Order: sequence, then C-alpha cells, then structure tokens
Amino acid sequence: MPQMAPLPWVTLLIMTIIILFCLTSMIFFSIQEKKMKKTFEWKNMFFIKW
Repeated sequence: MPQMAPLPWVTLLIMTIIILFCLTSMIFFSIQEKKMKKTFEWKNMFFIKW
C-alpha cells in the first residue's frame, strides 16, 4: 500500500470517509432514484475538486 499518510489513524479516517460516502450514495440511489443524475453530478464535482 502507498505510504502517503504518515499516521495510521489518518489512513483509517480517509477510509472511513470513503466508506460513509459510498454508503450515502447507495442510500440515495435506493431511495431517490429520480435524483440519480444530480447525485452523479455532485459526485463528479466532489472528485474534481479533490
């Protein structure tokens, strides 16, 4: 694994944020199917800003 994070808790925090983001996206897809396009646009903007 790439050792970009100097401390283990930093990697754990990043992984937790990614997992929570994925779970939130899955919940949005299952509950609000009509807003899938808006969710994809927001996700693309989020990754582009990173």
